[in-house]
Amino acid sequence: MGWYYPYYGYGSTYKPFTKTVGLLYIDIVDSKTGKLIWQGSGSGSLSSNKLTRDQLISNFVSRVMESYPPTDN
Repeated sequence: MGWYYPYYGYGSTYKPFTKTVGLLYIDIVDSKTGKLIWQGSGSGSLSSNKLTRDQLISNFVSRVMESYPPTDN
């Protein structure tokens, strides 16, 4: 094709994308026996803005805690 062969990517710019992903585990432990009673977990993305980040974490904890106490099936 010579000079007419299209070179994809020529002239394009690379824009890196960063994302903070976190894992959250909430353990409820019996203080007398030290045994694990319940564990909740989840994962999510956080923003770099502290106020937004704190709200996201608070909402995330609330969502994980929605499954406590466990129901007997």
